[in-house]
Amino acid sequence: MPLRYSTAKSLVHLTKTSITNCDLVGEIVACLEDDVKDGIVLSKLKYLQLCGLPRLSSFCSVKCKFEFPFLEEVILMDCPSMQIFSMDEIRTPKLQKVKLTGEEDEALWDGNLNSTIQLQFMQKRELISFKTTNVAILYMLVWGEGGVGRGGKKRAVLLLCWVVAWGPAAGSARAGRTSTNAAPRHRSSSNNSGDKLCCGARRGEARGS
Repeated sequence: MPLRYSTAKSLVHLTKTSITNCDLVGEIVACLEDDVKDGIVLSKLKYLQLCGLPRLSSFCSVKCKFEFPFLEEVILMDCPSMQIFSMDEIRTPKLQKVKLTGEEDEALWDGNLNSTIQLQFMQKRELISFKTTNVAILYMLVWGEGGVGRGGKKRAVLLLCWVVAWGPAAGSARAGRTSTNAAPRHRSSSNNSGDKLCCGARRGEARGS
């Protein structure tokens, strides 16, 4: 379940947090606007990983200012619904990129954390639309009225459309993303410098240590 506002404000010694594989989590900090008297400052947080959170739309869904003066590394992976980090101002003076981890280490940056997350969300939507359109064209060419029929021509058209829809051309829809030689990933189990939050797979629970 999400953290309460008062709980989030108390995590003053948190240095690393990894929140992963929680199918039901829609936000990390949950509160009412009337409860927000001032912002949340996590003065020691340096590392934040959000991974495998299909319903996560934002870090906090109400207007609440966040300040992470020492945050240097953010990893965002498999959070397809995340459109923005915070609905209010967010300050991360040391953060220079958001890592989009996978087989290749890639990073994205658009001036600030909110804009960067909005950009990656839009790029994902454009890429999905690009692929869907080309699959529809493939179907019309091969199986639609007046299609090329069976044989060599059909296989050639099928291969061509597959390359357009799923091959290197799709990479052009990810403009603004820059490849980096990132440092090895941190494992959530090796946190020796502070507190840790971790959600169990398919459980929506936060555990601290």
